[in-house]
Amino acid sequence: MSRLVSVFPRHGFDPDTRIIAFKSEFHVNSTILKLHSGFFRTFLARYDENIEKSGLGSRPPFRYEYFLKGDKGGVYGLQPLGGGCTLPEKDKTDPCDDDEREIKKIEGLLSAFYQRPYTIDCVETLKGLVDVADFYLAIPIVSMFIDANILRNPHLPSCIASSPVPFFSLARRVKSEILFNDAFVHIVGHTSAVVDEYDNEAEENNFLEYKCEDLLPLVYKHRERLARKVADVNWWLMQACFNNGSLFSRGHQPTSDLKERRELAIIYDVIREQLRPNSGNCLSSEHWGPKFFMELCNQPFNPIPQQVYRFLENSERPKSHYIRARRYLQKTAVECVKKNLRPVMENRLKLRGDDDTDLRADQHFLCAELLEEDIPWETPRIKQPNDTIYFPNYQSD
Repeated sequence: MSRLVSVFPRHGFDPDTRIIAFKSEFHVNSTILKLHSGFFRTFLARYDENIEKSGLGSRPPFRYEYFLKGDKGGVYGLQPLGGGCTLPEKDKTDPCDDDEREIKKIEGLLSAFYQRPYTIDCVETLKGLVDVADFYLAIPIVSMFIDANILRNPHLPSCIASSPVPFFSLARRVKSEILFNDAFVHIVGHTSAVVDEYDNEAEENNFLEYKCEDLLPLVYKHRERLARKVADVNWWLMQACFNNGSLFSRGHQPTSDLKERRELAIIYDVIREQLRPNSGNCLSSEHWGPKFFMELCNQPFNPIPQQVYRFLENSERPKSHYIRARRYLQKTAVECVKKNLRPVMENRLKLRGDDDTDLRADQHFLCAELLEEDIPWETPRIKQPNDTIYFPNYQSD
């Protein structure tokens, strides 16, 4: 049976190992396999010991030969062809309906070892790569490979946004901080979980399904922080909607502090006018979620003539400065809104996709911040210049 042969070349490391996966064949170097995989470090060394004891020597042109075989439980693994073993014929092996999937897993693992291009376009592909990395004890190199791969993938962010929990679980397994961060941001910032009724039982079942239920306390803690941010922003909007007309009564002395308060009241009046239902604005969102805040940030906030004249009167400027005052009020109102909405409009995602804008506006708050102490695995600490080294047996003079 003819097979599709893929050679993984690298200068100074000629292929000396053949891996047969059904109708595909991969030629790789054993040193690279040993470098990145605990499985190959153990079993290739054991294979060398058996060859030395038997005195048979290796078979040219490959020192090592493996073939992929599955058991009745659906678990696939590489088995050696050395020591008189022959490659089983297709009709003598267990029937396999997922040949392509298993071939792609092996190809992904070898691509990680050799840092070759490999497309991770869905959670199934990522899970297959993580499973095979876990099986062959190659998590560190695959983790770096996944981080480098997803940074170049414009389509993966939409997959993470649509089903973040499986990515959350896989990111923890493979210790990918980038993937873990983005899945975390989408889970915490789910609109319904923050501003609407939410089915906590369904979410818990989802976490149980992907075996990451121990991460729920982390999600709930940061979701509470996000809810406080949303409440603070909503409280600011309510303050902006208050009627501060009493500040302009004739009984007040025109002090500098009062002028500043009056100017802020005029700016709030511009914002309040934009929020009025009959103002012709395009605030179509029913709930005060991310879409509402995004639409609010995009409003023009054009002041009406009465607001401009009130501003000129408060600042004691001539009416000939009408156009300048109008532009100043508009600019200041826009800046004021964006400044006060920034806590809930920040984007903490590390990946950027083609449809990032739509995801931001419609589905999730993206402002949840994953702190270093929240990462559920030990991250390597960068040594600082002032760090001291402690020698337990050292005695000073």
